[in-house]
This record gives sequence, structure tokens and C-alpha cells, in this order.
Amino acid sequence: MSTLASSMSASTPTFRRSARGRFSMRNPAVELLVSQVARRVEEGTLREGDRLPSLRDLAKEHKLTFAIARAAVEQLERVGLVERLHGSGTYIRPRREAAIGTSNAAYLYLESRAHLVGDLAHDLTGLLHRSGVAPFIVSWQSGGEVQTRTLFQTWEKQPPRAVVMQGLVPERDQLLRSLPARGTRVITLGYVPQLVDPSWHSVTPDFFNAHRMAAKHALTLGHRRIGLVLKQRVVQTQWAHTRRKALMVHSQQILGAGQAIREMDLHNALTIHYNRPLGRDPSGIPVDEENVSRMTEWLKGPNRPTAVIGDDYRMLGVRLAAIRAGLKVPDDLLMIGIGGTFLTDTADMPTVSLRFDVIAEQIARIITIDERDLNGTAQHVVVPPVLLDRSKRA
Repeated sequence: MSTLASSMSASTPTFRRSARGRFSMRNPAVELLVSQVARRVEEGTLREGDRLPSLRDLAKEHKLTFAIARAAVEQLERVGLVERLHGSGTYIRPRREAAIGTSNAAYLYLESRAHLVGDLAHDLTGLLHRSGVAPFIVSWQSGGEVQTRTLFQTWEKQPPRAVVMQGLVPERDQLLRSLPARGTRVITLGYVPQLVDPSWHSVTPDFFNAHRMAAKHALTLGHRRIGLVLKQRVVQTQWAHTRRKALMVHSQQILGAGQAIREMDLHNALTIHYNRPLGRDPSGIPVDEENVSRMTEWLKGPNRPTAVIGDDYRMLGVRLAAIRAGLKVPDDLLMIGIGGTFLTDTADMPTVSLRFDVIAEQIARIITIDERDLNGTAQHVVVPPVLLDRSKRA
């Protein structure tokens, strides 16, 4: 097999197992190798029965560690693209042909940061491969518009079966508005309703009820001062209205917690702390010194919260700040994480899962369902959250 990637940095990060003890595509080097093998299969340069190089040859060819190459092959086998025959090697498996006139490919513009979406990419790619659809993960954070324009040129001849979009990129989204008329199913993930084109499908976590559920849980336990830890939002006056509307997810978090407080007929019971973005990281690193120091002062204040709600990975910074403020968790400060990513598997705190596994199932169903049954499928799906009180584990 010829080189899948002409050059890859020798300083590629070391691959790690997830908290669930299984390999995933969270490491960029693993993701790149898996995606490029899948692309060569889709293009026909790798065919059914072709043998992959050995793990050592793959590692040497792409300047990767042996562990990275092994993780990539394990991922390819798990999603059903290759099969390993004991004593013989690893071979490309046969796959079913598409049931519609488009190519049998699904292009996934998915968030690559696992602390935000857990095993979503892993679960969705596995479901699609088992259904005979070839998934390709596409970058939308860096050079995404150029990459989409290049892909769009190939889609003019043969549109993909589906495109899944996470993260608002107006220039990209505008390019994709013509695809449904040509048989492509466009599915958005996490968009507010105002941003979903009438010809698109959507699958959305219920951010409002997730935060309402978390706040209600804290209030039921007797807390009367609820804190929210959020990412600082910066709205530029020159931004198009579509980009400003994207920030409404933030509003849903505040409104959800506020609804639970109103239901208890409480007043002045909500306080909000914003993590500031640092450098090129737009989400605000939760454990950097600036944000932890600011949270520490917040937790030392006279009107400090006794329960804090936020994305589960932000709770890492909250715990550090609580220690600095001299507070004990959970006696002095109850922490409730939102998300249900791999971090919640080891977190000794209540969490509200956004159920990314169910989201993956819903997206896969929209992609793989027969055309004649598609009209009977809900166009907009909101996945309800579920409370997991991990703090009660033995």
C-alpha cells in the first residue's frame, strides 16, 4: 500500500486508552490514519481483500509509534472496515452497497475534543460501518471552508449519502444547503432551532432540561445558592445574526437553572462565573492558573454558591478552586457535571448525561433508514438528559 499520509510529525502525542478501557479515535494521529485508510477504501485504491502492511511497517511508514499504529488498526477492525486473520494479516472487509443513488459515504464535521462529546465520534463511526456506510471525519476548526469547497467539487458528480455538522460555520453551511435536493441527508448536531434549514434534520442535546435537572437536584438536597460555571461568550457587532444566534445554547443553560429556581419560589439564588478563553483556546481551559484563581475568589465571597453546575470537564478547575478556598467537596460545595463524557465514569459527583450514545444512535438511524421510511422519521430530535448520581456509588 502506498503512503497514506505524506508527512506526519514525529512528535505526535502518545495514544492513551479512554476511561472505559477501550481505544478510541481521540488521538489526532489515530484519527488521521483511520480516516485516510477509510478514504482510500471509498476511492477504490484499497479494495476488498487487500492486505494492510504489518503494524511495524505502518508505524515506520508514517513515522508513528507502534502503539499508535496498533490503536488505529484496532479502531478499523472495531468499526468493521478490516478484519484480522490469525497468522495471516489484516485485510479490507467487504461492505454493502448504498441503497440510494448517492455515494455510500457520510462526512462528519464533529468536534474532536473528547472532553466535550465523549465517545460520540467512536460510537457513530462504528454504527455507520456496521450498516455499510463509510464515515469520514472532516475538520471544521482549521481550514474547514477550503476543505469543504474541495469536497464540494467531488460532490457535484456524486453527492454523499449524508453530511453531519457540529459547530456553526456559516460559510460551510451555506455551501451545503443545496445537497438535500440531490439526495444527501444533512443532519445538524447541537444547533438552535433557528439555524436549522427546513430541508435538514437535527439531533440536539436538551441543554435547557439538563441544567434544570441539575439545579433541581441541588435544590432538593437543600442548597439555596446555585452557581453556574460557563464559557465566556464574546459577541462581535460585525458578526452575522446566525453566529449570534448560535450563542443561544449558552442562554438555555442559564434559563434551565433559573427555571428550577423559580419552581422553588426562590430569589437571588443564582450566581454565574465565566471561564475566560486563553490564547487560541475558545472554550476556556478549566485548570489554568487565571481561571482557577478567579474561581477561588468567587468561592470565597460572602454570597458564594453551595452547589456548582457546569460542563463535567470544568469541574476539574472547580475542585482545585474549592481546595484553595478551604472548602470540602461535597460537604461545603456540591459539584454537578453536565455532559456525560468519559470523565463522569470516574467522577465522584452527580452528573447529568447529555446521552451522546443515544445521539449517535439517532444520527445513524437518520443516515441509514430507507428512503421510503424517512418521511415517517421526526425531522428534529431532542434527546432528553438523565441524572446519574455517581456520588452514591459504594
